[in-house]
Amino acid sequence: MRRLTGKTVYHALKKTFGINEDRQYAEMLSLCRYCRCLFWRSLGHPCIADQCPEFRARLQEAGGITPPSPVPPSAFLKFFSLWVSYQPRFISFGPQHM
Repeated sequence: MRRLTGKTVYHALKKTFGINEDRQYAEMLSLCRYCRCLFWRSLGHPCIADQCPEFRARLQEAGGITPPSPVPPSAFLKFFSLWVSYQPRFISFGPQHM
């Protein structure tokens, strides 16, 4: 008989229902649509839309200010497309003479 622990219950529920990426993390990064700044929403950032009244007025005329886009961790990792398999190649310079 298997003993029920928090870990076994967690893995059984995860296997049955999966994990919604939006609810998996305490806080996600956000991307400002105007200045392209990547920031933690709880800390905020000094956006040009907040600093410059003329820019803010132009945004209002163009349809209003839109909230920042959430960036889940999987999308953040795609910003750095370094996860491609890398195989080092050794260059041969021919026979070495001593």
